[in-house]
Amino acid sequence: MPRVAKEQPRVCVGCLKSENNVRLSRGDDNQLRCTNCAAERRIELCPLKPTDLRAITRRADRCVTTVRVQMDWETHIDWLTFGEAQLRLHEKQGVWDLMAYLNGGATDFEHDSAYALSLPLIGLAWERLYHHRSTFTAWVHPAAESRDFRVPRSGYNPMALGVAQTCRRCTPHHPIVPEGHYQPPFDAELYKLVAGKRVEITIGTVAEPKAA
Repeated sequence: MPRVAKEQPRVCVGCLKSENNVRLSRGDDNQLRCTNCAAERRIELCPLKPTDLRAITRRADRCVTTVRVQMDWETHIDWLTFGEAQLRLHEKQGVWDLMAYLNGGATDFEHDSAYALSLPLIGLAWERLYHHRSTFTAWVHPAAESRDFRVPRSGYNPMALGVAQTCRRCTPHHPIVPEGHYQPPFDAELYKLVAGKRVEITIGTVAEPKAA
């Protein structure tokens, strides 16, 4: 009587865990993945990439702001991470601007603090306060004007573009970034990815390092 080969358990192509231990599903490439590896695959394929702006935004050593975007019903991307946040309401339009200042005391030519980013939002609502971290939900304004959506991509640093000057009249000295340079130009491709998407904004303080 011929010997019947024992069927091998199905495993996740990412972590190699078997279906005996995790729930598996087939993805876009017909490969089996567990829930965690499937989420990592969706993030890897998503054209919207995480952008860390803590290096150029104010008080990032004490404050942290994250903007998480819901790309579809199962794909959520931690898009923006930066320091101290500002929220400004345009009452007549019902539009909020989520903004952050440049660090290093950078100003424009009129000595007003210069912004690093501006993200227009609608439907802003405060959701919860938990461990001194406030969470808001909103939607990226689906019909924002180009002057209102000014969000950098990774690596953007207006103070390293060769256009910033040093103000020596003030003490301490600080950078002056010319008009039109401190925020990046309107990025139509980036705006198309996020326009109308639901976002979750978390604003809080930097967690203290755990004791050894």
